[in-house]
Amino acid sequence: MNIIKSCYFLYLFALSLLFVSCTSSESQFLIGGSGWDNIAIVNNSGEKLWAHQLIGNEECNSVCFVGENKVLYSFKQGVKLIDLTHQVLWEYRCREGSEIHSASIMKDGNFLIGECGNPAKIYEFTPLGKKILEISFDTGIESAHSQFRRVYKTDNGTYLVPVLANNCIYEVDKSGQVVKQISPGVSVFSIEFLKNKNWLLSCGDQHQLVEFNPLKQEIVWKLTKNDIDGLPLHFVAETIRLKNGNTIICNWGGHTKGDVESAQVFELDTNNNLVWKLEDHEKFGNVSCIHPLLHYIAL
Repeated sequence: MNIIKSCYFLYLFALSLLFVSCTSSESQFLIGGSGWDNIAIVNNSGEKLWAHQLIGNEECNSVCFVGENKVLYSFKQGVKLIDLTHQVLWEYRCREGSEIHSASIMKDGNFLIGECGNPAKIYEFTPLGKKILEISFDTGIESAHSQFRRVYKTDNGTYLVPVLANNCIYEVDKSGQVVKQISPGVSVFSIEFLKNKNWLLSCGDQHQLVEFNPLKQEIVWKLTKNDIDGLPLHFVAETIRLKNGNTIICNWGGHTKGDVESAQVFELDTNNNLVWKLEDHEKFGNVSCIHPLLHYIAL
């Protein structure tokens, strides 16, 4: 048994050396995507450093690196916490007829999970799998798949839920009451909270990315389908705004219906010039979620 444990920790140590051995110009990301049967760690040179095979129709729409050697990801039927040797450390399965597309780590280290369904649910779990909060609320949308993809906790202790089907962002309190509805006029897959207090909204099948001022409730900037020469926007999924002002976009291709293929992930500078792209449809599937590991840290 001691030999087995020693080999296990040596393997994890070797993996950690692999991930920190990059040059200062190299960045690494954990990626996944609905319809792709892997989650993977890649660099911005397009190298696959690690991959985990998903089982069945897991439809991954959120990934998160936890600590030094653990990965939290959602799939249509639940959430899993695994280590880099693919061992399942913790798992949650959703109710029949429900779907999960949102699992993330909060500032306090606990996990936040959003469950589409009737009613919809928001959960908080400890990293050991103890449920510490459960909230039920009504999205007003019958189809679980059309409800939402991400859930976020605010500094005020409420929750933001971008509801796809009605172009609204709900603010939900701990009693399950919708205390505010924000209408940006676009369908929202995910929100990136910017340093200037604006929100970067990924607009899915509307083929655009917009910056939204939630106080004035107005769009102040947008990137549309054909604004980048040679890189058409498909379903605009998760985005990251970097410290240097650059933006990384997951350009999910699951609804292209014969459109020209485009990069699965790419980075733009502040003038919308291409910095790098991941465009390898043989090695990688559609990408809808991303989490930075080294060098590039989201605001």
